[in-house]
Amino acid sequence: MPPNRNRRGRGGRNANRNTGNPLQQGSPSPPQQPYPNATTRAQERQQRADARNARREMEYNQQNNANPQQQALGPIPFRPAPGPGATGAAPTIARPTGPTLASQQLLMQQQMLNRGQQLNYDQSRQANPQVQGQHPGNPSMPPEERDEKARRRLEALQKVQEAKKRSHDFRLQAHCDKADFYRRGKGDDWIGEERKPIFTARPPGTVPVTERLLTLETMQNRRNQTVSAMTAMNENRDVFYRRGAFLAHQYGNRRPAKPTNETARAAINSGAKDLAAAGAKFIRILGQGGYGIAALFELKNETTGAVERIVVKFNSREGYVSDHRERTFLKTLKRSRHIVQITSLKEVHESLGNKNLDAATLQAIKERDSNENIIILKHCNRGNLNHFLSMTTFRGSKLTDRVLWNFVECLGRGCIAMRSPVRIASHVSVTLPEEGPVITESTAPALRGLNLAHLDIDPTNIFMTEDPEAHPEMPQLVIADFGLSACMSLQSRFLESRSVMLSSRGAKRGFWAPEQFTDQWNEVTSLPFEQFYPKDGSGYEHLRPQPGCVAGAIGHWTNVWMCGMVLWSCITRLQPLLPLVPSTSSIGAVPPRVWWHYGYPLLHPTDDEYTDIDPDLKTLVCQMLAHEPCNRPPPEVIVRTAEKKLEGFDDDQRKKIRDEFDAWFRNAQPEPADPIYKDPQEPFPNPVAPSPVPQQNPVPAPPGPPAQPANP
Repeated sequence: MPPNRNRRGRGGRNANRNTGNPLQQGSPSPPQQPYPNATTRAQERQQRADARNARREMEYNQQNNANPQQQALGPIPFRPAPGPGATGAAPTIARPTGPTLASQQLLMQQQMLNRGQQLNYDQSRQANPQVQGQHPGNPSMPPEERDEKARRRLEALQKVQEAKKRSHDFRLQAHCDKADFYRRGKGDDWIGEERKPIFTARPPGTVPVTERLLTLETMQNRRNQTVSAMTAMNENRDVFYRRGAFLAHQYGNRRPAKPTNETARAAINSGAKDLAAAGAKFIRILGQGGYGIAALFELKNETTGAVERIVVKFNSREGYVSDHRERTFLKTLKRSRHIVQITSLKEVHESLGNKNLDAATLQAIKERDSNENIIILKHCNRGNLNHFLSMTTFRGSKLTDRVLWNFVECLGRGCIAMRSPVRIASHVSVTLPEEGPVITESTAPALRGLNLAHLDIDPTNIFMTEDPEAHPEMPQLVIADFGLSACMSLQSRFLESRSVMLSSRGAKRGFWAPEQFTDQWNEVTSLPFEQFYPKDGSGYEHLRPQPGCVAGAIGHWTNVWMCGMVLWSCITRLQPLLPLVPSTSSIGAVPPRVWWHYGYPLLHPTDDEYTDIDPDLKTLVCQMLAHEPCNRPPPEVIVRTAEKKLEGFDDDQRKKIRDEFDAWFRNAQPEPADPIYKDPQEPFPNPVAPSPVPQQNPVPAPPGPPAQPANP
């Protein structure tokens, strides 16, 4: 650094402090030399700090009694303040040596600083009464009036705090009462104004107690009653078999689906026109609900003829915004092989090789991809599992062990993806990018998990798609529809009062997990995770269920239970029994353990209908349907068991299964033909107003009497 820059910098200011400040005396400033090294700078800074602290201590002692410890040690060496005419460099300060004197001096310096801070604080309180939480007010105001104003301000503050607490307690009471209605299947009957006098009378965070805790005795009684009822209607079991056989195909019925109202008609026309500008052609409607429509679109490379189809979900209600939660979870789970893949128009065009697009098309692609009201997914060309099971049941076909074990592997890997997404678990500390090939789920690090509970797994939300790389012999299963999913983190368990209570209302009837319907909810006196899951200090209480704790224990093991119920339907070809039948079985290694599960009639003494099913498969499904979450197998165990079983099948069986599925999708369940629309950019034009109904001609009035001739 040049000497002239150091003159007005830090070195110049420090030199003026260490001398008698000749600049203030009118004498010229001596040339400043840069510091030779960092050690010298540190020593001088320490000397100045010591001298400053000593001066403060001396001033303090002049006002108060001297510290006895300081009197015993004597005055601290310090450099006296320079006189009016003093010049020259700072004298060398003799510092005390020895560990005892050094430690005592440091202690005394800290006490000096504390006293100085306290003194400054006391002076500021005297000068500024606002520091004490009081309004300065008028100094001439009488003390009684100032005290009265302070008392009124304090009462107003207390009223505001009490109002906030009452509001928080009211919201918690309402959420607990509403969650109890949903748990009992009466969510549509909850009316806040009518229930207000009831739930406000209960302590916040509690639900009504109406039944006893679910014990072995009560489960045995329930099983006996349910089995008797099922035996009585054994003759009508065909109703269960055929139930759902005529449900609508995921791609529409044999006749193309049409919008059900004018709002949906306008939404599909607007969506088709906007996506047409981005190079996507409308094919048909796949399905529609109260809040949105799912439609099939096609993109094509005009040069090579390559075609790729996508599914677009967009809302059909004015002012309604698509679920941001589902989009977030789909992006987090992207590249997982057994999760439906979210995509974009840009990504699809790149995969097709469409590089020479005009500026208008590129701008339209950019606008559609940034639209938060639509979700673009890759097309699953074999429909959903519900329709496949309905068709096989209607035709009297049974799924073989080879097909069922493939389903077990797919669902197990899907559970791994929801617990530890491949983008997070495939690397030690870095999250992989969204773009890239799909990755097969495998054993993942436990500490880099997501602990995502799907809460809506059933055959209608599981799709079948072709993947020759992973499943060359048959279509694979992928899990979709994450609109009700929740990430059950440790913070949401213990800090968010309504997270667990409201998550108990997810899923469809028949696929509720014991964590949602167990009678143990009747014993909940506070939030379930505060009552049943005390913190152990590890920070991972939310990643492992505790024995005996069922109510509110929602986590990645809840996905295992719901997937087990899907496999139960695949084996029995039945809809879930309502109510579910609790049963006991000896499951596990030697000595076996007796667990309660809901796999009846599998592994039951009267199980005569499913003797051709692999016993290991039935045992695994019953384990997945265990009542207590801690007794369910982890997803890794499910996948390893399925892989060992699949290794026992030879290549001839694989080829046979491939031929059977090809014949099935070619004959029994073919994809419906694409409907032909006059204008794909407006497939459902506004209906023409009906012609006016012709009114009948009015009946002519009867003729009146003839007029009388006038008298002459």
